[in-house]
Amino acid sequence: MTGSNAIQFVGKCLTLGKYPNRVEQIQHEIKTGGFSWEAVVYAASNQFVLPAWHIKMEGAGLLDEMPEELKIHVGEITNLNRRRNQLIIDQANQIAGLLNAKGISPVFLKGTAHLLLGLYADIGERMIGDIDFLVRDNEILQAAESVKSLGFEPLTKYNAQLHSEMKHFPRMVNYDYPAAVEIHREVMNPPNHKYLGAANILDHPMAIGGNRGIYVPDYKNLLIHNMVNVQINDKSYSNATVHLRQSYDLFLLAEKENPEIVFSEYGLFSKAAKAWIATSSQLLGNPPTLAHRKNRALKSYTHWYFFLLRHYRIAAFYRDIKYILWRLGRYIAIPVQAVFNPVARTGVIIRLTDKSWYGKHIESYKKHFNPNAGNTN
Repeated sequence: MTGSNAIQFVGKCLTLGKYPNRVEQIQHEIKTGGFSWEAVVYAASNQFVLPAWHIKMEGAGLLDEMPEELKIHVGEITNLNRRRNQLIIDQANQIAGLLNAKGISPVFLKGTAHLLLGLYADIGERMIGDIDFLVRDNEILQAAESVKSLGFEPLTKYNAQLHSEMKHFPRMVNYDYPAAVEIHREVMNPPNHKYLGAANILDHPMAIGGNRGIYVPDYKNLLIHNMVNVQINDKSYSNATVHLRQSYDLFLLAEKENPEIVFSEYGLFSKAAKAWIATSSQLLGNPPTLAHRKNRALKSYTHWYFFLLRHYRIAAFYRDIKYILWRLGRYIAIPVQAVFNPVARTGVIIRLTDKSWYGKHIESYKKHFNPNAGNTN
């Protein structure tokens, strides 16, 4: 069983809650020669959907197909994640209450938003590392001070001179809590932040649980953020990378709003948006909720995407070359910008005079060559 087959098997299993008629097809694949539980578990774990996969297999009555030892092991991981996610919900409620007392109404993002919204049939499905929430730019420092009062500390020092360049306040941790915290002022990396402005999300939130001051983006913005965070922020569109956890989120959000219509009305990153629906759909076994119109360009991209999925070494070489060329371009462009742009010049000076920056810069290379390390979206 190849890695690409394992990923697509897992993706199909994730839809069992909505399409129980797929059980016989899943059973047939399990009994087919060449099937590998090891490959499937590796794919599910590597894509951060192991608990969701286990829960869907259990709900479909397919756990007895697994080796007993594996069934017990994956069940324990799922239970641990379920308990952890309840603690994350409690943590988010605590943070919201703390900020509400200061007159700040945070809008929770990504996985935490989905948990609070009840998007998942079981809170144990989603694997989460960070609690991400959005506040207005003029509230971010006050919000950070409030979170610090709970014993959280930023992993890197906040620099006011680089404020306009950052998407969020430095990641904050307190190891007595289950999740780190990222306080966002924008949801897209500069210079793309203007294409999905924070104000648009903050001005159209959905309230959770009445008047407790807990908010998440509306469904349209949840869909748009799901797409741009993967395709643009994480460069999945240009690198043709798989993000099965976020594809599953797209599948669930598609029950609330039609993503093709939402992305069409949004009108930006059109090619990336169409590719996100098309590739996610194919990874999940083409569920009807992700039906989409096809054209020659989209078919060509999808063919390339799944070619890279099937040929890991070619994919790794392709992405490494793209990354190195991008880095080289940055090394040339940034000094040129610094000559003409005072803000860019200040940023260069601050980084070059900060001894810790060199280590963080090396870490960015490590993150590329080991992309799943610390993946917490």
